[in-house]
Amino acid sequence: GRVEQLRVYQGYGVGAGALAVKRWRMEDADGDRLSERMVARRAGREVIWRHGFEGVARNIRNRYAMGSLSELAMLAGATRGVAKARRMAVVKGHFVSPG
Repeated sequence: GRVEQLRVYQGYGVGAGALAVKRWRMEDADGDRLSERMVARRAGREVIWRHGFEGVARNIRNRYAMGSLSELAMLAGATRGVAKARRMAVVKGHFVSPG
């Protein structure tokens, strides 16, 4: 049902947020880890604003309730994915747990 659909969207968001962090780190030509400040700024601009709140606002404007909830679930997941991925290093294209 709808609750399961929202869980799926939240899960997609987690993956999308983590993948975004990984992509940003791999873009660094020197292979150095981007500063946490830079990752947070990019996350705010791209994940949270451009792919998050804008979609929610569009669906609210169009009076599409389930679309709004789906976008909110994905936004919550993406925020969680970014937060988790920021704590991990990327080595040879893979996340590595700290420690």
